[in-house]
Amino acid sequence: MLTQERLKELATYNPDTGVFICAKNRRGSKNKIGDILGSITNSGYIEIQLDGKRYLAHRLAVLAMLGTMPEKVVDHINREKLDNRWVNLRCVSQVENEHNQYRKPTNNSTGCIGVHRWGTKFRAKINVGKKQIHLGTFDCIVNASAAYNAAKQKLQPTIEG
Repeated sequence: MLTQERLKELATYNPDTGVFICAKNRRGSKNKIGDILGSITNSGYIEIQLDGKRYLAHRLAVLAMLGTMPEKVVDHINREKLDNRWVNLRCVSQVENEHNQYRKPTNNSTGCIGVHRWGTKFRAKINVGKKQIHLGTFDCIVNASAAYNAAKQKLQPTIEG
């Protein structure tokens, strides 16, 4: 298993740019000292090969900064998969990560995530795990959407490892 010490022998992580730089010439590798490491996967993330194994760069950033591989999902706060700056990463559960994904509302005539019509009013709700939480019924869609967005913000944790 890759350790922080071994990672630092092979690469340097710049938390301000999110870029990994080759720190050691390796036999069989096309990368030389000073080269930017990584390639973009089909799913749009940066992947880096070290010691014959492939790692996602955002997970390596957590190892570089905290000393251990993350047990949780590493979320890109701004939803940009290529932005591996430290301020843009946080460790969250899979459910919390799903709350940060942009999704166009489906089967929703209001056009607002977490809001649906309730008679002449608007009801806001949010899913946490497998539980649905009712946030209130509102006279206008703007207030219902604001309630959903406030609850979503409150549920988003900061990175902890």
